[in-house]
Amino acid sequence: MKKLIALLIIVIMAASLFVGCGNNQTTDTSTDTATADDAATDDTVVSGDMEVVELNVLIGQPRFRAQYEAFFDKFIEKMAGEGIDLTINLEMPGDDEVTTILQTRFASNNSPDVFNFHPTNNAPIFFRAGWFADLSDQPFVADLWDDVRDSVTFDGQTVGVPLESAQWGMLYNQDIFDEHDWELPSTLSEMEDLIAEMEAAGVTPFVLSYGEGWLPQLLLPLTVGSLIQTENPDFIEQMNAGETSFAEFRQMFDIMDLSNAHGTPNPFEVGADQGAADFANGAAAMYIQGPWMADSILSVNPDIRFSVAPLPVDNNPDGTLINVGFSNALGVSAFSEHQEIAAKLINFVLDPSVTNELFESLGFNPVSAVQTFDVHPWQVESSALIAAGRSYNDTLIPGPVRTASESAFQSYFAGTMNQDEVIAALDQAWADYIAQQ
Repeated sequence: MKKLIALLIIVIMAASLFVGCGNNQTTDTSTDTATADDAATDDTVVSGDMEVVELNVLIGQPRFRAQYEAFFDKFIEKMAGEGIDLTINLEMPGDDEVTTILQTRFASNNSPDVFNFHPTNNAPIFFRAGWFADLSDQPFVADLWDDVRDSVTFDGQTVGVPLESAQWGMLYNQDIFDEHDWELPSTLSEMEDLIAEMEAAGVTPFVLSYGEGWLPQLLLPLTVGSLIQTENPDFIEQMNAGETSFAEFRQMFDIMDLSNAHGTPNPFEVGADQGAADFANGAAAMYIQGPWMADSILSVNPDIRFSVAPLPVDNNPDGTLINVGFSNALGVSAFSEHQEIAAKLINFVLDPSVTNELFESLGFNPVSAVQTFDVHPWQVESSALIAAGRSYNDTLIPGPVRTASESAFQSYFAGTMNQDEVIAALDQAWADYIAQQ
């Protein structure tokens, strides 16, 4: 049954849509993914009977360092069995730093061999810039479910292996809800009533964490994505044509204001890990965050019972939905000197000997039939909501617009920008994005 649920998740996700020391940007002529124009001399060292290779890997998920290091250790062992003395230089900056780092590295001919990317936000831009090696002929591609493969395929080229798929809205503490016999709200008015009950019982409603720009940014896809489903399904096309504005969805500020007014103190001093710790310790009953923070939460409180619920945006219950989309994948630089080894690493993600352990340790959903692990309780609940039709595919808001929302929303919560100024900043970021296409 769990396999069937996992398969159902992926099918519903159709068409979805939410970094280390560099190397010289030349390409190994022995690699199938290289082009003739990119060919250059490989600087690989041969020591005794072992070929010595270094791979530089950039992954913007520092909370998962232990899991990735364990995975890479297994790959290094596998390569040793193939006569390759492999070193992996792993760099794990914050998620909000990855795009800037990659832009700098590629511009300076110093790109990592393997790097993570957001299939919706960044991949189309990276693909047009020519950063990706074409991995279409790699064995892992055939193992991906069709709709998963589509999320990382552009103009017929598969450019990475998806890792993290998100089913998210807000996290809620099931123990606190059960203790007080509270029900999840399906409208903004019900949320207001729930908040009043929580505060009367001495419970803080929301964990607030604005210390990293990507945290308040989460409210953009949640609010706009929901409103698109109920108010204007053509919003993306109209924005691309310059025919509308975020002012059409001004009500997105309602849940922002409500949560901000009823949350934990000093949010600008709280980053993702501290926010997860606060939630794990019961500092508040709800957290506008995704289950990608599950490992951080459980590391603080392994006994906590939490799950995922839709975030109400207005008083239309039809818009209170789970956001579903792919938020992370691994690709290979088109300029890597070691594309063949890098591609082996990408394939190893779905190797039956390690893939279940890797994805289960990360708390990610399955992406292939080769994976047979049990999903977590919060994934079961969100899957049931998806099966009931209470979900939407992550909205295709351009990456630069989401980036602009980071500082804009931080400024809004700090009281240094008003609603009109935030709307103008988002509209301008979208217009600039279109002008550059």
